[in-house]
Amino acid sequence: MTTRRTLIGSGYFNPNPDILDTFVAIRNENIEDRYNGGYARSVVISVGDSWRRELDWPGVDVVDLKGNCGHVHQLIGKQTPAKAHAYCGWSAAVMALAWLAYCDEADLLYWEQDCLCFGDVIGELYRQMGNRGMVFGSYIEKGRHVMQCEQSLFLIRHSFIPEFVRSYLRYDDDTEIRMLPENKFASMERHSNGQIGRHTIGPGRARPLPYDAPIWSAQKFTADELAELRRRGMI
Repeated sequence: MTTRRTLIGSGYFNPNPDILDTFVAIRNENIEDRYNGGYARSVVISVGDSWRRELDWPGVDVVDLKGNCGHVHQLIGKQTPAKAHAYCGWSAAVMALAWLAYCDEADLLYWEQDCLCFGDVIGELYRQMGNRGMVFGSYIEKGRHVMQCEQSLFLIRHSFIPEFVRSYLRYDDDTEIRMLPENKFASMERHSNGQIGRHTIGPGRARPLPYDAPIWSAQKFTADELAELRRRGMI
């Protein structure tokens, strides 16, 4: 269990008021049960055009916004409605959370809204980060990289946050298809002189899920997978 000051941050978007977003409660309990007292706070940026069953989530500071910069696909013509912004909601939220963590004198652990972790993931992230400034994941299926990286779980040291923000914003904005957020992270790693690296905690989006592993993390859970986690007493 880590005793470092760590701000756990995420964005939130749910456009469908007919769906009871029970996963939010599962995620919040997943954080609280395993890391209560081991971090500074949990902060969620909830964007506009979104619906939340509850305005107040126990143990979570919610920044409730009216605007929504949209998915990156809305900036590059792959999804409607189009958004005429330089940066998508994900990029904007990560930058905002990074500076919030910096102001709070805390490291930033970005924990995606659809991500669950099991075992001492925070402690393992710190162990794998070592003396570096940042670690993020890899999206690997059947031994090959499916995407440039995996961004549902990454850790940035407080002292490295200004360099992270400067490095991210040096690249073309999110309207350039060759510089999507995953591409930016991968390029930042290549040019970081060893200050940015990868962690091996997964499987992230890949499958199957390693239910019996002591430490793991994944996202985009199906109803059957959540049922299996309940059966095993893991949620």
